[in-house]
Amino acid sequence: MRLALLATIALTLSAISPAANAANWPNWRGPTQNGVSTEKGIPAEFGPGKNVAWQVKLPGPGGASPVVWGDQVYVTSVDGQKLLLQAWSTGGKLRWQQQVGSGNKVVRRDEGNSASPSPVTDGKHVWAMMANGEIACYTAAGKLAWKRDLRPVYGPFKIAFGLTASLILEDGKIILQLIHGSRQAKPEEDQGLLVALEAATGKEAWKQVRKSDAYDENKHSYTSPFIYNDGKTKLLISHGADYTIAYNPADGSEVWRKGGLNPQNDPKKKYHRTLRFVASPTAVPGLIVIPTAKNGPVVAIRPNGKGDISNAKSLHVWTRPNNTPDV
Repeated sequence: MRLALLATIALTLSAISPAANAANWPNWRGPTQNGVSTEKGIPAEFGPGKNVAWQVKLPGPGGASPVVWGDQVYVTSVDGQKLLLQAWSTGGKLRWQQQVGSGNKVVRRDEGNSASPSPVTDGKHVWAMMANGEIACYTAAGKLAWKRDLRPVYGPFKIAFGLTASLILEDGKIILQLIHGSRQAKPEEDQGLLVALEAATGKEAWKQVRKSDAYDENKHSYTSPFIYNDGKTKLLISHGADYTIAYNPADGSEVWRKGGLNPQNDPKKKYHRTLRFVASPTAVPGLIVIPTAKNGPVVAIRPNGKGDISNAKSLHVWTRPNNTPDV
């Protein structure tokens, strides 16, 4: 979930600088899924009239991050009730626009809208999902490959700001994080899901119920999953509903889960009923850093656990008690 909902897109001079030969940025947080770029010569500052190659106006706001492949930039945007995917050249020209879905939901004075999940591309195709559960795949030239409405199969989605988790493309599959639930439901009701769709067809490859005993607003999550890969271990990391859980991305089977981030039975601390996670974890080889919310703790753990690792001291590296922002 991203609350900076900009109605413009700008390209810095780094995109046309020989010293910054731009690499592909195919998904949210880039190719390594941790937000780190290895590019050189990128301007440290940019703004109106400073280090900006071009700037164009979008049809409306959108909470997603742009993704880039070669000379094409993909962005999502809202235009009234239309939920759009656009493809721009790196020279600032609109190449095509497609309507992925309809029915924009504006939340809390436009702090959130339905163009929030970031798309993903492999250069040949681009996949985009909107926060209402409509998802589509297009060729790089803008031709529709397939489109689905996830609500009849996996919904209805009960989540205040909509589904904001960005997409993952992994081994020919599009992985979706669908963590939601009625705030009035019992913990065992309205469990979240992880779903993998065949990237080529949109058909379900696997589905995993994301078990949790969270309740109230903690049934909701606005984080995005990511693939941890250190060359030896590959894990799908999903964060929300009081737990960080690692899965095998090939079949969705659970590998380990980390609880204790919002304990229910701690005599020294009352359960926080609205500690829904917004900030997403990140990682470097050998370390996964896990935030919570609302000035809660940030925890770093080793990734090589099995089963319930909530109290596994051998995997715990460090904790900072009050370091997570609300968003």
